[in-house]
Amino acid sequence: MAFSEEDKNVIKFLRQNKHQGAKRFLKEFPHKSWSRGGLDKIIRKIDRTGTSNRHTRLSPENLRAGSSAYIPNAAPLSSSVLKSRYISLQNE
Repeated sequence: MAFSEEDKNVIKFLRQNKHQGAKRFLKEFPHKSWSRGGLDKIIRKIDRTGTSNRHTRLSPENLRAGSSAYIPNAAPLSSSVLKSRYISLQNE
């Protein structure tokens, strides 16, 4: 089942503030027809980027953390490339 924006916001809040995992969500919300795989995917996205949005821009916070946030048609970046991009963003 697809997750509504409200569902994603609840998952994000509980994940970031209470560090709940997929199994806990399934126990707390049995009336929702969520799958564990779908929850795992959203949780990974939240942990990696801080949001559950579909497209995430590469922010300075993500650069510092070495995150590979969504960039269309881009290969994973090495830490030296991320560092140089971060420096160039600061100089602009």
